[in-house]
Amino acid sequence: MGKSQISGSTAFHAFRTGVLAEIGSGDDLGTMGGSDSIAYAINDARQIAGSSVSGAGGWRAFVKNPDSPTGQGFNDLGSGAAYAINNNGLVVGIIFSPDSAMIGQKGVGTRNLADFLPAGSAWNLLSGEAVNDNGTIVGWGYNTAISSTQPHAFRMTP
Repeated sequence: MGKSQISGSTAFHAFRTGVLAEIGSGDDLGTMGGSDSIAYAINDARQIAGSSVSGAGGWRAFVKNPDSPTGQGFNDLGSGAAYAINNNGLVVGIIFSPDSAMIGQKGVGTRNLADFLPAGSAWNLLSGEAVNDNGTIVGWGYNTAISSTQPHAFRMTP
């Protein structure tokens, strides 16, 4: 998982490979129509979470279908990046504009994680970084009751 520079280009594409070896053309995941993509995570079902520049411009979070061909099988989750995916297909990451932590799932779309906080919460959740198979999410943000300038880790199960 990750990204690799395309030969003869300044673009980077997400890739998948089963072994530490030279990345072949069949490992290139392609993009959602733009120039670049990056893969952040894969689950046991081989669904890949990541981010890609779309044809309209701007980075878009995605879940890619298992073993789909280069440039195909992307499920667009909206503006942002999907950093982790659990074995149930639940994705966490960041929504751009405004920057906030997100939770999403193929076929369901994304939601701001702050929607799951109690009213009046002092938390400003900025990024979901990991999610386990029980749906527990860890990430980081600001808790203004503690500090509006120092980021803090959070753990939650929406």
